[in-house]
Amino acid sequence: MKEKNNIEWVDVHNDELMVKLGIRYPNLQPKDMSVWTKTDREKKILNKLRNRFKHSLKTGSISVGRRIPVYDKLIIQIKPIKGLKTTYSHICGQSDIPRILSNYVDSKGRNIVIKYRWVNKWYRYGDIPFWGPKS
Repeated sequence: MKEKNNIEWVDVHNDELMVKLGIRYPNLQPKDMSVWTKTDREKKILNKLRNRFKHSLKTGSISVGRRIPVYDKLIIQIKPIKGLKTTYSHICGQSDIPRILSNYVDSKGRNIVIKYRWVNKWYRYGDIPFWGPKS
């Protein structure tokens, strides 16, 4: 015996029925605007974080000062912080050292560099290697 399949017709112009049967997704609800607004305190914190490395993100024709044509490996030792390595290395020019060292700060903006090595000599954070014309 053959069974007859009863197929019900669906009115495609009835939006509620289409959603109820799962043929179409319901219309999206508008977003809750309280999620996207920030308090004054949150804005202040975000502004600090946004401007933290502003000096290293500048582009364009900015005068960078005197360039020193000495390039070598810069090895930096930082204070132990959970989740971070304590030694980092960069290949850079001597005039780039202050800019690179200024990027190593903790969450409160304090410097975490213990010492750094440049051209086989160790320096403390405040010391800058001297380079000048021979006298």
